[in-house]
Amino acid sequence: MSFRNRALKDLLAGLLYLAIGGAALFFARSYPFGSAFRMGPGYFPMVCGGVLVLLGTILVLRSFVFSDSPPDRIRLRPLLLVLGATALFALGIERFGLAVSTTLVVVVSYLANDRPRPLEALLLALVLVAMAVGVFAYGLQLPFRVWPEWT
Repeated sequence: MSFRNRALKDLLAGLLYLAIGGAALFFARSYPFGSAFRMGPGYFPMVCGGVLVLLGTILVLRSFVFSDSPPDRIRLRPLLLVLGATALFALGIERFGLAVSTTLVVVVSYLANDRPRPLEALLLALVLVAMAVGVFAYGLQLPFRVWPEWT
């Protein structure tokens, strides 16, 4: 069985996870770790880095066990729509507020779907806006403007 027939997607994803997780572990090694009840500044990056290294190892090993077809071609439309929606959120959060920016990111990224349904997008946007406003603005009391100020 040739290497080209192996799960190339898993191998590449695993190597990427190993690199990112290894970098997180390397850079966080000098920070105090703490404990689960009293977390130090190194706790989160060390745990996340360790999880990424574990997932990367599993994916690399899996790529040698299971064979797979070659990776599909890159579909630019969904990629650009999701990246654009993320950029739109980042650029609009201060100007338009949390509710409008969340609605925009949901609707634009939902257009990346092969068969978008407007009612489903609207319901998804309403639920996610309610959750985002409830959790971040009211629950955690983060200083987000919820609605735009049209001045």
